[in-house]
Amino acid sequence: MPRPAYTRRVSRLAVAAVLTFALVACSKPRLELQPHDRLPAAGAHHEDETPVVTNERAPQSVVQDTTGVSVDLATVWAQQRVLVVFYMGHWCPHCQKQLADLEARRGELAATGTAIVAVSTDAPADAAALHDRLRLGFAIYSDPELAVITRWGAQDYSQNIAKPSVFVVEPGGAISYRHIGATQTDRPTVDQLLAVLSAGGAAAAPE
Repeated sequence: MPRPAYTRRVSRLAVAAVLTFALVACSKPRLELQPHDRLPAAGAHHEDETPVVTNERAPQSVVQDTTGVSVDLATVWAQQRVLVVFYMGHWCPHCQKQLADLEARRGELAATGTAIVAVSTDAPADAAALHDRLRLGFAIYSDPELAVITRWGAQDYSQNIAKPSVFVVEPGGAISYRHIGATQTDRPTVDQLLAVLSAGGAAAAPE
């Protein structure tokens, strides 16, 4: 027996409602593991920019300390070897662990004649809060506009953050080691870094 017209109409409306709900659910944006919603100023950076960093020399690196004062990192590696760590941000658990691990073994790193600095796009206040929470004995700096991070070739423009990266800069500015992570967890361990530092540095990342 044929269904009444109003029954067929209700059925069509129900099907349409289900399809609409499914489309909306599928198109819901995926939440990212980071809170940055501010991209660099228009025209400040371009995807086809060529990083200045080479395997030979560290690029110009003027950053902000946790009070907002500008610091030229060239003054840090002028007379000593420096481990330069680019991290994604204070919100990143992998970065927090990495920095905490470096702090826990800072004495061993210092025994190789190596100091540590860390840089992210965090605002100085966020960097200061992270520094205090982890009780770090080394300085962390801010590069909110990705200017320095880009020169090192460690930029991730899609999220306005640095890729997890580590460089070894010899006294005077020569780069002896570099590792730019392909994923959030792609980071050399402290043991791997100590091996590199004890061997005098290497241009390639550890296996």
